[in-house]
Amino acid sequence: MTEGQAKRLVDVVCGFVSERQAERIKHNAFLVDRIKTENKSVLNNISVINDAMSLRIDGVAHKPEKIRFKYLKYAIEDVSKQVERRSGADYVVSPYQLLINDGNYYLLAYDRKKIRTYRVDRMKGVSFTREPREGQEEFDKIDIRTYAQRVFSMYSGKKKRVTIRFINMLLDVAVERFGTKDAQYSAVDDRHFTVTAEVEISDLFFGWLMSFGRRVKILYPSDVLEDFRAYIEKMRDMYMPDEE
Repeated sequence: MTEGQAKRLVDVVCGFVSERQAERIKHNAFLVDRIKTENKSVLNNISVINDAMSLRIDGVAHKPEKIRFKYLKYAIEDVSKQVERRSGADYVVSPYQLLINDGNYYLLAYDRKKIRTYRVDRMKGVSFTREPREGQEEFDKIDIRTYAQRVFSMYSGKKKRVTIRFINMLLDVAVERFGTKDAQYSAVDDRHFTVTAEVEISDLFFGWLMSFGRRVKILYPSDVLEDFRAYIEKMRDMYMPDEE
């Protein structure tokens, strides 16, 4: 994607907000991939986050501050709806950077002594706290481009419809990866669920699965399962001691 294309895509989002808000969005958003949101609540969240991060608001000096919000998660009983995490308790974080990837906004924020990533469309009731922002030293250690590449790895390969079993605590991860429109979710037992979705089979996809260890297992189709076994063997062979 060229710099000119990136600028035009950011302009799409800016068309839904005020001129003042658009100026700050253009300054603060780091574009990884295309924008496709017209969700009013997301755009409102973006506006509040940008104000919280701004050094000036309406020409008046402003000290960046923390924000407060409810954070949502999916439930296997109905993946079309979201419920509040932490039983509805507030998240209070120090916002530093908006990222745009695959049409979605993400927030990099300092929380509990480290930089964390939050999906903006899963943030509810974003508001100011009037508390000064923390974590500047931790944020300064991050190279945004490298961070984005690590968090938003691209997967390319032959498309296959695959069924994968996850432990329940990974439901949010699965929904964010596969979506809900063309994916099917089913409860297996008290600890597991399955998702059936079309994925692009590649080493990057297999590496993503391996990052969850025994918490994830491919069930179907058999050829993808065999390819995954071969991938595991290839990785194992790389770390076998050399013969003397």
